[in-house]
Amino acid sequence: MDSTTIKKLAEQHGFSEGAVMEVATAMQRGNGRMAQFNHPELGGSGQWMAGGMMMIGDMFNNALKARVQSLCDALAGEVSITPLQQMKMNPLQQWWPEELGLPTTAGSQNNSHYAYFAMKDRLAIKRGGKLYLYNTSGHVIIGAAQQQADHTKTLTFQTHSGSMSETDFELIEMQSAKD
Repeated sequence: MDSTTIKKLAEQHGFSEGAVMEVATAMQRGNGRMAQFNHPELGGSGQWMAGGMMMIGDMFNNALKARVQSLCDALAGEVSITPLQQMKMNPLQQWWPEELGLPTTAGSQNNSHYAYFAMKDRLAIKRGGKLYLYNTSGHVIIGAAQQQADHTKTLTFQTHSGSMSETDFELIEMQSAKD
């Protein structure tokens, strides 16, 4: 996305160019349909999905949430969608199996990392030196949260079918994780 568009959207929505660029980059990673971002001007960590799902860390600030939603909606129409296989990524950041390609979305919470590959129906989770590979069986993952119980720290994913724990997906493979 060119700097003129970033500047225009920043002025229209009352955010810095850095905040707009954060969402634009997240939007490209999400293929223009979803974005996970983290920027103080945007209420901290947040998620957006085409069709109306919007969450920000400053969850009770409805005015900010509306502005971020408006920015995301505007960016969705502006982001030039690059095929995920052509996007460049720092190889040091790639901890999942290479054959999966680039994820539709990825993130980390505490000591857990996840990467979702919509086109391959796969979910990779790295935790405690292990890599878990799951079959998502057509469920479209649109968000993630971590359960903070004393005895377990499992990830829960929001899908179009509702909330699903990582254990709800079929475990295909477990192996030692790349660092």
